[in-house]
Amino acid sequence: MKIEKVCGECKSTYFVKPSQVGRSKFCSRVCLKKHGSIDKICACCGNVFNVPRRRHEQLKFCSPQCRASAQHKTLKCEWCKKPFTCENHRNRLFCSRECFHAADKGAKHAEMPGHEKHYKDCVICGKNFRVTKTRKDTAKYCSNSCKLKCPDFRYKKSASVRAEKNHRWTGGLYKTGTGYIREKKKILGTETFTFNHRTVMLNAMLKECPNHPFLITNLDGEIKLSSSIEVHHIDRNRSNNEISNLLAVTKLAHAKIHHHNRKPEPWECWPSDPTIW
Repeated sequence: MKIEKVCGECKSTYFVKPSQVGRSKFCSRVCLKKHGSIDKICACCGNVFNVPRRRHEQLKFCSPQCRASAQHKTLKCEWCKKPFTCENHRNRLFCSRECFHAADKGAKHAEMPGHEKHYKDCVICGKNFRVTKTRKDTAKYCSNSCKLKCPDFRYKKSASVRAEKNHRWTGGLYKTGTGYIREKKKILGTETFTFNHRTVMLNAMLKECPNHPFLITNLDGEIKLSSSIEVHHIDRNRSNNEISNLLAVTKLAHAKIHHHNRKPEPWECWPSDPTIW
């Protein structure tokens, strides 16, 4: 059995169950929504729209498009004279950064007394190009490519970019932070580094005793000093790579020379019987 009630919004009759008599006040969801909302006029387009009662003071626009339109204004660029939009709280004079810089540059040039445009003809291609006032008497080329084509042009050498500091340096000798002299070689774009004292010792051994056991041949057929052989500087000066100051020794003998000042055995060094070590 259902009970008849009157809708609180449209005043029409409707029937509900006895258990819902106290809770039901409207005949449908449409009437419920209408009762809980009010009509407002959009502040932008003027259309009437429905808003909840709890938000009637917050909502002023009927759609996001109207809200965005109300928060922007249309201005005219002072440089290109084209209309553009910006936020209401901003007072922009230019539509873009390019117009701003163009106007700033034009204003600076206008303030300069006697400002004139200077043009010259390129001596290589004959192209007419613009130059600054300070270069009106010295400019000859329109671009770097034309400058390089001129047979009279030469690069100036700078003292700060010589030897290994120059990006075109292909190799040479230089001193490391530990005092050794190292050699740099650049072949086909690859860089190799070898210590100069090992190169001097290798050349001397190849000349005097090419069959010495300290010399080995790698897979490429290149003869070099064994990795277990070190080169000792007799006067302890690591940059003195004279052959008379060098001694090829094993690692163990090299350590004993420095820590115990012990003369190496004949099979531990070359030359085999040094008078000083």
